[in-house]
Amino acid sequence: VTIEPFLIGKHELTRAQHARLDHGRDPSIFALGEEVLGWKQTAVHPVDRVLYRDCSELLGRWGMALPTEGEWEYAAVADRPLAQLPGNSACGA
Repeated sequence: VTIEPFLIGKHELTRAQHARLDHGRDPSIFALGEEVLGWKQTAVHPVDRVLYRDCSELLGRWGMALPTEGEWEYAAVADRPLAQLPGNSACGA
């Protein structure tokens, strides 16, 4: 699989980020400030109750996209030493 250079967020899309992109809409099931399993829900928690296609459409309106499977897999191993990353010709891998 050939992967073009890409940027990827370090964390999931937060509730605050989703609301900024979607005119203030927060689809999450729990209200901000509500306590769930000992954790108070805040705007920095990941957004939930959203469909893949809805997120794809929303991000597309802003020139962004969800990562492909290949990008996701590549990013997941990005914390390994450079020589261990697949396809790294600079290191002879």
